[in-house]
This record gives sequence, structure tokens and C-alpha cells, in this order.
Amino acid sequence: MSTLLASWKLAVKPLLREVLRAEQRIVFGGVLISALFAVVIPGTPLLFMGVCILVVGNAVYALLFFGSPIYDPRPFPWNWILYIPLLAFGAFLSAFVSVALLRWMHPSVGPYWQVFRASWKIVVMACMVGGHCRIRGFKDSGEIGGQEQTFGASRRARNAATAAAGAGVEAGT
Repeated sequence: MSTLLASWKLAVKPLLREVLRAEQRIVFGGVLISALFAVVIPGTPLLFMGVCILVVGNAVYALLFFGSPIYDPRPFPWNWILYIPLLAFGAFLSAFVSVALLRWMHPSVGPYWQVFRASWKIVVMACMVGGHCRIRGFKDSGEIGGQEQTFGASRRARNAATAAAGAGVEAGT
């Protein structure tokens, strides 16, 4: 029984850690976007913004996470050629979902398509920028799929060389 529990922890713990990291990024981005809208447009419904950002952010994250086997193993130009359409699909899906959430939380806001026409550009732009930052941030930090990425590996090699050089100087004095 303890072996089963230990193997379950080993399987779930890294995935849970990754999900919590993603939640931190989603909440941080949501707070920044909500603060921007609260300053620029006084009277913005912050509860709606929070719910929309969490739902849409988690939906796009899940889409990109489960779609990563499609674009992740590909070399440079092909991974972006496959990633951008997937990200655009998620962004437009998010625009539809966010308007549906708004209509559900505030039924008096207006007709669906009128609200969609007024809001789809900002939702799609936010999702595309967030998705771009997601993949650039993960590739630069070497977090994608547990693989060593070129940028992260070169940074670690540079840090190791600097540490070795520093140790040699200290040993020589």
C-alpha cells in the first residue's frame, strides 16, 4: 500500500507543481490586467474580470499544455508554425467564452454578438501575448517537458564556468 502511495505522489507532485506555477502566472497577469482596467476605465466590474481571467487563462493553459506534444518536439520554424494556429484557436475560443461568461454574470449587458464585436480584439490580443510570453518564458528557463533547452543550458554552462573561475582565483590567493 505504501508503494502505491509513494508512486502516486511521484506521479502527481511534479504535475501539481507545474499547475500551481501556471496558476501563479495566470493570477499575476489577471491582477495586472484588472488593475489596468480599473485605472483606465473606472467602474469596471472587477469580479467579472477576475472570473473571466481565471476561466479563460486556465482554458488556454490547458489547451496549450495538452497541445504541446504537437509543437514541442519540432525544430525552430516548425514549432512556431504549429504553435501560432493553436494559440489563435485558443484565443478566439476564449473570446467566445468570455462573452458567454459576461452574459451569464451580467444579463443586462446587451446582445451576445454586439458584446463580442466590442470585446474580441482585446481578449484575442491578451491571449496571444500571454501565450507568446508563456512559450518564450518556458523555453528560456528550460522548463518545457523537462528538456534542457539551448538557452538555459548555455546559461548554466556560463554560470558553472564563472564559478570555476572564481574558485580558481580564490584558491590561488
